[in-house]
Amino acid sequence: MDSNFRTFSFVDQIDSISSGSIRGRYRIPAGVSGFPVALAGEAVGQLAAWHAMCQTHFEFRPMAGIVTKVQLVGDPQPGDVLDLQAEISDLSPQAMSYSGRALVNGDIVIVLEGCVGPMLPAEQFDSRESLHARYDKLIEGAAVTGGFEGVPEPDMEFLTGSEMRQEAQLKVPQTAAYFNDHFPRMPVLPGTLQLHAQQLLVRELLRRRHPEPWAPREIANSKLRAFVPPGASLHMEASLHVHGSEPVVDVRVRHEARTVGSAQWRPLRELP
Repeated sequence: MDSNFRTFSFVDQIDSISSGSIRGRYRIPAGVSGFPVALAGEAVGQLAAWHAMCQTHFEFRPMAGIVTKVQLVGDPQPGDVLDLQAEISDLSPQAMSYSGRALVNGDIVIVLEGCVGPMLPAEQFDSRESLHARYDKLIEGAAVTGGFEGVPEPDMEFLTGSEMRQEAQLKVPQTAAYFNDHFPRMPVLPGTLQLHAQQLLVRELLRRRHPEPWAPREIANSKLRAFVPPGASLHMEASLHVHGSEPVVDVRVRHEARTVGSAQWRPLRELP
């Protein structure tokens, strides 16, 4: 029953759950080469999703939608244990609203604020029986864990750019291990992997403008507008604007003629 909760499932155990909050944990396997901070946000979102699915008796599940603000505070490492926390402010058959965070040894790694995700029929993505069985194991501390083996580096081609604009082409794999979890009945590119690719695009743009290293550490108004299927080719555009002394980067992602993602990145200079 755990075979489809192995390669892109980032909750090992649910420690507590109430009407408005849920706590859990996830251990990053020590043998992986890396763990992008966006995946810590994925873990928080998955924890909140377990709460929503339980409350709807596994009839509905939330999908990624809008995130008002994300703070990328730390960089989780292989072997770290993520302490996951989510607070649900509203839950209906139409949508879930929540905020949350992930910590390592008491230090915040990522903070999500103002998240809103549409609720869709769970059977569209996985069987209700499989989801319910996995949830029971997470509650009991009996879930099979440690199946994550990392994610492939994004297949990105940086196109011609300038100090104010950078474009790239992102090729979504036709097959990838994470599609087994995301999702068995309807494989789609995880929104957090799209955000990870956006982060790489923003870094490339900033590299052209700043001789000192700058890193994007805050995301505002992130919107995932459509499912991205395996094999899709995404066109990504990043445009730099300067407000005072702070560079702000607007990112838009398109699949064919449709905008599938957008966000505003607020980079902060990395200190030596």
